[in-house]
Amino acid sequence: LKVAVSFLLPEISIIYITHDLATSRFIGDKIGIMFAGNIVEYGDIDEVLHNPLHPYTWMLLDAVTFASTESKFYKTFSGSNTSAAALPLKGCKFYNRCKLSFADCTQDIQQFNINKKHAVSCFYYKNVVTNLN
Repeated sequence: LKVAVSFLLPEISIIYITHDLATSRFIGDKIGIMFAGNIVEYGDIDEVLHNPLHPYTWMLLDAVTFASTESKFYKTFSGSNTSAAALPLKGCKFYNRCKLSFADCTQDIQQFNINKKHAVSCFYYKNVVTNLN
């Protein structure tokens, strides 16, 4: 489908909004993973889906692969309080659900370029970034 659309309509852009990452790889070349209104991971679709970095991306991929509900990367909750009022007011909106979170996660969000094809907004990776200049 992606090849057919690219051939027939080379100048078209599509915004495809889904939680189903399995279907997203057939729609475009780039992907942005959004949580609570913030892009938490962005890049070439194959790079992001084969090498996911943000814990929310892992959670979405766990849902696609029907992995166990207990993850070593994110915290599970007995309730389903996902309202905006339950989100942190500052910093990463996912930090109270993330097992990798630490004090920096409560600071202003920053994007880290892991390589030319992949960026993530997660302080866990701030010492891993490459110098792209």
